[in-house]
Amino acid sequence: MGTFKVFCVRCNHLIEHAHARLIFQTGFYKTSIPLAQCRKCLDSEETANDR
Repeated sequence: MGTFKVFCVRCNHLIEHAHARLIFQTGFYKTSIPLAQCRKCLDSEETANDR
């Protein structure tokens, strides 16, 4: 069984869904690869907002 991949809209990397913290309901490449935001990008954004 293959791994489920998502595309991080912030760092522009294709990642495994386990590394995504936020998965959007829209699609990418005709909905075959969901758009997401990875944990690293979302954590860095939240840290920047706390300043």
